[in-house]
Amino acid sequence: MIKEFTDLGAYFSFNIQLLEVRYEDRLVNFRHLPLQRLLVETDAPTKAPAPASNRFPLPPGTDGNEINHPANIVVTYAALAELRGLTLDSLAERVEQNFNELFIRE
Repeated sequence: MIKEFTDLGAYFSFNIQLLEVRYEDRLVNFRHLPLQRLLVETDAPTKAPAPASNRFPLPPGTDGNEINHPANIVVTYAALAELRGLTLDSLAERVEQNFNELFIRE
């Protein structure tokens, strides 16, 4: 359905949660999405961070669960750049353009 949604103007957001093993099969979709339709997010601080050795944790929430840190955006960008075979800088530049086209239209 990627083509159908793209034709309708959809953007697709790569989330740090996709780095969890249980979502591994969904990563292949992000290899095929149009680069001009990609965004990146962490859902911080509401979602638990993905398991990774280089992530930034916050102290547990009031319920005792781990809380995702906004700085994990760096981990998320790095994972998507690797998945797409891009440099981190080129991905960041493209995502910035996408963000501006979607949210800051003139």
